[in-house]
Amino acid sequence: MQIPPYKKTLLTSVVVVTVLVIAGMLFTRTSAKTPDYMTAPASIGSIRTVVNATGTIQPVVTVQVGSQTSGQVQELYADFNSVVKRGQLLAKIDPRNAQAQAENSWSRSGSRTGPGKECRGRAGHEGG
Repeated sequence: MQIPPYKKTLLTSVVVVTVLVIAGMLFTRTSAKTPDYMTAPASIGSIRTVVNATGTIQPVVTVQVGSQTSGQVQELYADFNSVVKRGQLLAKIDPRNAQAQAENSWSRSGSRTGPGKECRGRAGHEGG
């Protein structure tokens, strides 16, 4: 049985490509770089830890913080990523705006008794 010439050419091409691929793999495998090592004499000192990593850091716990009033922050007692405990004061809001609004609402209501002033009405007041 005779093999047609185009099949001989195809078979020869496949064998040549296969041999070239295998030779290329062997060549690149043997020419791999050996790792570089740095040596130093032993000494006493503090331990330094370095971590190199890639990726996204995800928090363990995320907490939404808000306030019941609005205003400018007068003092800040905690920073981003600070460890805080329950009940710890995080920030102090400037009270001047809230005080001005309270005084304004008292003055508009026509009441003589403002915030922080005593109420001396008839009911509940004994003596003269």
